Order: sequence, then structure tokens, then C-alpha cells
Amino acid sequence: MSDYVFISDRTGQGAQILNNRSSSLIAALGYRSEGAELLVSADRRMAAMHFSRSTHLYRASDQRHTDLDGAVTLLKGHAIRRGRDDAHLLTAEAIAREITGGGSPTLRERLVGDYGICHFDGSDATFVSDPLSMVPLFYHEAGDGTCIVTTRPRLIQALTPHLDFDYRSLAWQAIAFWPLGEDTLVSGIRRVPQGGWLGITDSGVLVHERPLSYLNRQDGGEMRAELARDPEAVLDRVVGEMAGSLRAVFDTGARVNLALTGGRDSRAIAALATMTGPLPATLAAFSNGVPDHPDVVVGRSVAEAIGAEFTNNIPKPASFSSGDIFRQRLGAVFRYDGMLPIWDGGGSAGISPAVLLQGHVGEVYRDKWFSTPYASPEDFALRMFAGANIDPNDLLRADAAADLKEQLVERARYYVDSGASVAQLGGVFRIEGMQSWESAQFSQGALWASHPVHPLYDPDLIDLSFLAPPEWRNDERIHYEIVKRSRFDLVDLPFAEHGWHGGLELNAGCSAVHVPPVRNTRQLVSASGWQSALFFKSPLQRRFLQIIDECGSSPLWDYFDKEKARSAITDARADIPSIKMTRLYSLLTSLCYAHGYELPLKFNAEAGTETLEARTILRAKSGAAVLFDGRQKGTPVDLTASDALDGVPVADAPDLVIDAASGNDAAFARDTDVYDLHLELRQVANERRKLETELRAVRRELDSLRKRDSPAV
Repeated sequence: MSDYVFISDRTGQGAQILNNRSSSLIAALGYRSEGAELLVSADRRMAAMHFSRSTHLYRASDQRHTDLDGAVTLLKGHAIRRGRDDAHLLTAEAIAREITGGGSPTLRERLVGDYGICHFDGSDATFVSDPLSMVPLFYHEAGDGTCIVTTRPRLIQALTPHLDFDYRSLAWQAIAFWPLGEDTLVSGIRRVPQGGWLGITDSGVLVHERPLSYLNRQDGGEMRAELARDPEAVLDRVVGEMAGSLRAVFDTGARVNLALTGGRDSRAIAALATMTGPLPATLAAFSNGVPDHPDVVVGRSVAEAIGAEFTNNIPKPASFSSGDIFRQRLGAVFRYDGMLPIWDGGGSAGISPAVLLQGHVGEVYRDKWFSTPYASPEDFALRMFAGANIDPNDLLRADAAADLKEQLVERARYYVDSGASVAQLGGVFRIEGMQSWESAQFSQGALWASHPVHPLYDPDLIDLSFLAPPEWRNDERIHYEIVKRSRFDLVDLPFAEHGWHGGLELNAGCSAVHVPPVRNTRQLVSASGWQSALFFKSPLQRRFLQIIDECGSSPLWDYFDKEKARSAITDARADIPSIKMTRLYSLLTSLCYAHGYELPLKFNAEAGTETLEARTILRAKSGAAVLFDGRQKGTPVDLTASDALDGVPVADAPDLVIDAASGNDAAFARDTDVYDLHLELRQVANERRKLETELRAVRRELDSLRKRDSPAV
């Protein structure tokens, strides 16, 4: 894990500026690096400070390199030399050789991975990131010609604290989760365009755009013709190269964790893992949730099918204390760049060296935003604002909504002018947001407490998904094409609450896609845990209302109706739709970010400090109520007799069953066949344990027979 900040200064003061501000830069990182190294060009007109930490993929020293001529190469993220049989991880030194051999403009054609590369030798500097800018690059050009380029806007802010916030972008991120186009949340800081690269010479900053590069590849016609002739051969080649890239990660000997859920993305990664050869002993799979949660049930079945070690991480009581929710610098949510996410997985400032395989890029392979096509860029923007995608809580002021809608129209026109069809607007708009979603992970190394790797991120496959017939994206065929290539029967395993898209049977030639899904055996409030704490008279809710009052003159209220925001928080119910809840959090994080509130939403609390947010009350139609504490413990309670339960979220259930037979008094909501399914699953588990006991007894008997028949020495 690493970050860097680069300065090109005509007076030769860049190194001194970085050195003088080193403590501020380190504070802005948000994680503990193993050290900061200052690198300066021979003429001292270019300098960079590199912060690094060893992971299982790279040592700290592997992420920077200075050659004999003084040229400097810096790496953030990871880069893999592409190839089906010879793929391998590249260090900064190896990347320097790639740049020398082929030039930086064509570098991405030879690499896969999530990376942000800096290369400078004094006369010029080049910055390049992966095609979707999953590791985005940011720059600021001052009036005196000084240029700053970095992987983190907060590092630019540490050097230029006079820059103000961009409130239009703050409003955009609150409704769409990312700023539009190349804007950032700070005026004067720009993002290198997705697919583009950046150069710096004596003339200043040169921004090279490659708009919608995944739609505009030079050999697009050739690949489209090849797809028409033999789509299986094309897919075999591309998927084989993806497996080769994943094998390159395994070959490092890194400890690799695969997060399995009940969905398509993690299933596709599991399939790729089986194509790399025997699974390495360093690979482990896990699912989060109570044992009978659909994600856990499905995750366990996938792990068993491929022969991977599996761990079920069962939720524990509250991981934070409301009384301390505003303590400074404990995994602050505002350390993320490009967007302010509604989630904060940060905790300690440390970074685990392990690798975490993630499937988020699977979002790129689908176009579905609306079920019917758009008529024009104007129609796309109109429907985005008219539906629940942009402003589900109806908080935007009318004039602001009209202005932002027109900006979305302009962006949609830019997409169309750059080669997208109107039908593809939903897909390219989603892809623009990928760099904001994923950069959050690299901005705060502790977000997932691991080094994230995205096996589904392959530029050729992304290009192929756009060159293929439209139904491939509409039917999410890419996932199926990956999964079906596994030698294991991963297509036939059920998913959680949903199955494959119905069109796959026709378009992918598969007759085994309608597998009954695993249903949820609990009827708990869907917004349980720390996020729902906002809406149930909790200290967090009261604090947010206080912040709204304290920021009564915020420029953000030029975009949002303050009183509507207050009402949306105070009037929210336990069954509030997820999209409304997340948009409320997004607005509040924009407000807090702009006015200096550090807001750690999750961190490890000391034992005994658990609070209301860990608990949920199940209330039956009969009036009986059970307090569910997150450990599968259910305790009957009287809602009218205890003030201590004020603020605990209540979820209504048709009936309640106190399951004393399980030995932990677990409370379940009985809803037609839901509880019967739970009993069925428990019965299967009991039978399995019984068989395992019998198997152990047989093994002991066999061992005894072998010892008895062994010849005496």
C-alpha cells in the first residue's frame, strides 16, 4: 500500500516544500506508513514524497525505484504483466523497464490491475492509472506554474490549505455518490479523466483524454467480427488471461481472502480461482453473517464445492459506542477521495498485509438502470431525477434540481459525442462512478484492512462486453460465461434470494439457470446495525440534527431544503427503503465534510460499551416482544415497562418462536414457511454432524485395526 505527492516547481523549491510539510502530509494519509522517502530530480525542479507500507504483494521498497540515471518510478496499488501463461506481478523497478521499453502511453495495453504510476526524470513527468482509474490521479496547477499531482486530494489540501470546497460537487456526491465528470470536492483540484493520462513538462500540465476508451478501442471492429465468428474462442482466451492474472497473485505466496456472498460477483471469482490450477493453501474464503443467513449458506456451499477453507464471521455486538461517536480520527469517514461513502469500514489506522479478492467491478458488466431504453440524453437525465435514483427523499430545491439535471444532460451528451449510444448511457454513467467507489478503498488503507484486488477487472473483457450484442449486458451474461468455465458445478448452486436472469436460458444456451434461491430465515429490520441508528431516537440522530442547526447557513442549503432534511430524519421509520437511508447519510456526510466534522461511524469499542445500535426488538402481532442482541440471543421483554429500550429499533413479525432447543434461546420470526425452512436447515446440520461423528468413529476403528495388524519390530 502506498501513496505519493509530486511537485514540479520552476524555482527548485519543491523538495523543500514537501519536506517542510511532511508532518501535515503524514497526518493526511490516514494510515501508518513505514516511512516517507523524498525523491528529487537532478535539476531539483521535480520532487516527490512517497509513503509506503509492505503488504503480501509488495515490500515497501518494491513500490519505488530510482534508476542509475536518476529517473524515479512510483507505484500505488498493484500491476500485473498481462499473459495467459506468463502473467506476473510487477514491482516499480519492473514497471520502469516497461516504460523504457514501450513508453507510458501504451503501458496499459500490457498491464492489468489497479494502479497509479508516476515516472519522472527531471525533464518531464508522466502519470498513468489503470483504464477505469480505479486508482485515480488528481492534480492542481497554481498560478505561478507550480504543478502538484497526487493519489490523494487530501495531500494537495495539506500543501495548499487555502483551496475551498466545491459545493456543487458536494451536492452531486450527496445524490449520486460521486462528483460529475472530472470535478472533485475541492475547487482547484481536478481528476485525471477516466482512461486518460497526464504529462508535465516545462510548458505545464498536459492532460491527455481517452474518452470512453472501452468503447473506442482501435481493434474494435476486429474483435466484433471475431465475436460473430466464434464467441466461445474469444471468451476462452480472455477468461484464460483473467485466470492467469489471478494465478500471478497466488504465485506471490500472499495470504488471500475471498469474500463469498450469495451473488454473482464472488461466484465468478471463485470460478476463476479454480482455473488457476490447484487452489493454493494460502487461499481462504469467508462470509459475514449469522450461520443461516442466505449469504453464509450460499458462501459455504461455494467454498465446499471448490474445496476452499471457509470461515463464517458471526456478527458481534456493537462495534462502536454512541457516547464516543464523535471522537477524533478513529477511522474518519472523510478520508475518502472522489466521493464520501456512506459506509466506513475503517477502524485502526493499520493495514493488514493480506489480499482481499473483491467483485465490485462486476457492476461494469451490466447496463440495467431502467427496464426500458432511453430516448435521448434528455430522457436519461429526466428519468434519473424523476425516479428514486437521484433524490429519493425529495430534498433538492427546485432550482438546484433543474441546474443539476441540465449538468447531467450535458454529461450524457458528452458520452454520446464520445461514441456511446443512447442505450449505453446507464452503463457508462455507472462506470464513471467506479473510480469513486473503489478509490475510497485505496484512499483509506484501513477500509477493508487488506490490499484489495479485483479479479473481474480485465480491460479486454470490459471492451468485449460493449462490443458484444446488447443482450449480453442486459442479461449479465459475462458472469455466466466465467462461472460456466469452471470444472465445478457452480452454475447449479443456488443464489441468495435471487437466481440467474431469465434471459440467460435463451441467450447463453443454458438450461440450468433457474435454481431456487436460498431465502432469508429471519424477518429482521433490513437496515439493522449502525446505519439504522440514525433513525431511532439515538444519540447519533440527535447529533446530526444538532449539526444541521449549527450549519444553518451552509452553502449546501442552496441545493437542499434544510427543513425537509430535518423531517426526513425525524420521521423515518424502521422499514425505510435502503436507498432513502443511504442518500440521507450521503447528504449528512457532505455537510459534515464541508464544515469540519470528523465522523467515525465505525470503530472498535472497548468491551462493555455496546449500545442500542447493536440490538433489534422483534414484535409479534400478539404483542409479544423479544430483544435480539445480535448474538442470536432472544430475551422476552415488556416494551411498556422499560425505559432502557427507548430507541431500540422495532421490527414487526407475524409470530415469534423462542427456540430453547438450540441451547441459546434464539428468537425467530415465524412467517409461513420461513421458520420451517430454518428447522429444515438445522435438521440437515444435525444430520451432518451425526454423520461426521460416525465417520470419526470408523476412522478410529480403522486406525486400531492397522495398529493391530502391523508387524512387530
